Amino acid sequence: MSWYDRIRGMRMATMLTILVMSASACTDRAPLQENKRQVSGASSSHGMPLTASDLAYSRDKVKLVWVGYNMLSGGKKDAILARWYGKYPNIEVVYKDFPAEPPSYSQALNGAFSSNETMDVLLLSHEEVLPRAQNGQLHELDSMALQANDSIDAIFGGKLRSIQLGGYNYQLPYTLNVEMLYYNKDLFDSKGVPYPDEYTTFEELVSMAKRLQGGAGSGKVWGYIGKNPLQPAFNAGWSWMEAVRSTSFADVRVRKSLELHKELFDSGASPSYLQLRLDKLKASVLFAEGKAAMMVDNWWPPVFWSMQKYNNSTLEPDAPGFRYDITFLPRYDETSTLKRQEVLPGWGYAVNARTKHPLEAYMFAKFLTTEIPDLIGYVPADKTADMPLYNQIFNTFIDKNNVKHTELYPEAFLRKLKDVMEETVPLEAGAPPDKTGAQLLTAMKEVFNREADRYFSGMITVEELLELVQSFAEREAASAGAATE
Repeated sequence: MSWYDRIRGMRMATMLTILVMSASACTDRAPLQENKRQVSGASSSHGMPLTASDLAYSRDKVKLVWVGYNMLSGGKKDAILARWYGKYPNIEVVYKDFPAEPPSYSQALNGAFSSNETMDVLLLSHEEVLPRAQNGQLHELDSMALQANDSIDAIFGGKLRSIQLGGYNYQLPYTLNVEMLYYNKDLFDSKGVPYPDEYTTFEELVSMAKRLQGGAGSGKVWGYIGKNPLQPAFNAGWSWMEAVRSTSFADVRVRKSLELHKELFDSGASPSYLQLRLDKLKASVLFAEGKAAMMVDNWWPPVFWSMQKYNNSTLEPDAPGFRYDITFLPRYDETSTLKRQEVLPGWGYAVNARTKHPLEAYMFAKFLTTEIPDLIGYVPADKTADMPLYNQIFNTFIDKNNVKHTELYPEAFLRKLKDVMEETVPLEAGAPPDKTGAQLLTAMKEVFNREADRYFSGMITVEELLELVQSFAEREAASAGAATE
């Protein structure tokens, strides 16, 4: 039996007592399934029958505060609220626009929570879900979903396990982080390098990147820019949850992934992750400027390129000014599952634990994540998008001056992007953590990221890196076990 199972077992008896004692105190939030009944003849704007609870949400005047960023340009906020009021005219929503860049946005959220600023529904990245849920800042969503006759697992296809805490959901993502490999076909052709595909191994990708790199200084062309040094290990079936449950980090898949990335960095074929941060390099910009032959990113770069071209003028109007394409992430080796990767929820919406209107806040969060992809331009997490929606998302852009730009990207490229989104095989990461496991997971990632920078900089060996993370995990597990005895 692993340390993780032993800790859960020791906690169970205590938790059962707490649950029994708190049951009567939670009846006001308990879902009353017997009170749900269908209202015949009524239907929503999407053709779905309205339930009695749908009508009840709009019975009394309610005011919600919605926090996010970048919703004021192009009339997005007004269009979103117009659609919302068409369904729930008595649930008023006031929008607060926070700083747009993710670090500044997160800092602004910290300040708002510290000062008890009124917030009901807030935009949140998947990285912040577990830490904020552990800190008691977020309201669990499952009890409200039951009151609304919803199943979050059914809506999102069970893809939220990595951001669940103790089996409960605290965020609804509006998109998924399915990563893909963008490549510059002109650079490949000029060097006589065959294009990558789903059969390409990461070792083969390293060889490609070395041949594709060139130049120096401002004329430097990188062969490859990645996002995660453990990506090959994920393809091979390794997961962070596996590491948490077993406290085993000294895995050959992890070691090989790290060594291949160090080879990329040491050869000059790829900037290290530390260099990307320190020099504030953005892979999607470098790629669009022809300064990277390959990059890993999700579906967002084409939208980002349009923003940079038409809103900020930081890219040339014809960027990317070369032939490009997209494919699946490379495999760990020839025996690994094709098209498999760690699929994480992207940005989405959470409900403040202090909200006075949890049910209405849940309904608005669900609305923002499932009913407006056409208004704000994202590939939705809850369902498969058709080509008309893809064309609307990527081939129509309304800039800050309300000028409409169309026919921006080749349809063949968008079809391939759609194929990668739909055919990627998600890594099965296992059961979500309880609070103890979630704390260890967060801490292990922090230690790994810090020590990985030292390894890639040549300050420690790969053996020392793995031993440092392994020892940390064992110490934290022992401490957690002692705390539950």
